[in-house]
Amino acid sequence: EQKIPIGIITFIKRDYLNHHDIGFAFLAKYTRQGYAYEATKIVLADVITNSVHSNVLATTIKENNNSIQLLIKLGFSYSHEIEQGGEKLLVYEYGADKLIIDRLTKSFFNLFTNTNNQQPDWSLIHQLCIPETLIIKKTDEVETVYTLSSFIEPRKKILSDGTLTEFEESEISNETKITSNIAQRFSKYKKTGNLNGKYFHEYGNKLFQFIKTQSGWRINSLIWEDDKPENTNR
Repeated sequence: EQKIPIGIITFIKRDYLNHHDIGFAFLAKYTRQGYAYEATKIVLADVITNSVHSNVLATTIKENNNSIQLLIKLGFSYSHEIEQGGEKLLVYEYGADKLIIDRLTKSFFNLFTNTNNQQPDWSLIHQLCIPETLIIKKTDEVETVYTLSSFIEPRKKILSDGTLTEFEESEISNETKITSNIAQRFSKYKKTGNLNGKYFHEYGNKLFQFIKTQSGWRINSLIWEDDKPENTNR
């Protein structure tokens, strides 16, 4: 807010790497406060979305655990090890497909938010999912299977009639595997809100499957299970 320079994000094509790599360096006073994550995420999204770069690399030494953890948090995956200038470097990779799937997943979680009088945009689900998407809720020994329409309707009602208010759902960790034109993602998530005036805070697991269509990546199936189902119909 005070326009004080606190660090730098770099995006450089190095002779010894096949793709451009992204880097970060911050003054000691401003480290470990989330600035590197926020700034790098914005640059990374802009690079992949608005340019010809289908892959972005990042390098670090084995001993720099903070850098490794940040790259993992950003969505990078370990690729291989190289030696450059007498120093061994770990090479991490981030592809455009992963970024798109990250955004799809975040948009799906955000779809149901009605905090601060926000009204969910239900039409968005048809942009995120193929029409034949299968959605399953697992509760103990029971499976409830939904189509898109049967999934949306009851949620549309409780999120608009005052039954479920200040509801918010977000991903807290994930593992994503992409193979050619198909992908799957295991997500740990949390959800909070007020159900019939009573506050709740719960965690659960979601398993997404994605397919790359002619229109781009879309969700084609979803299974979820709450860790401790309590007082919510979701």
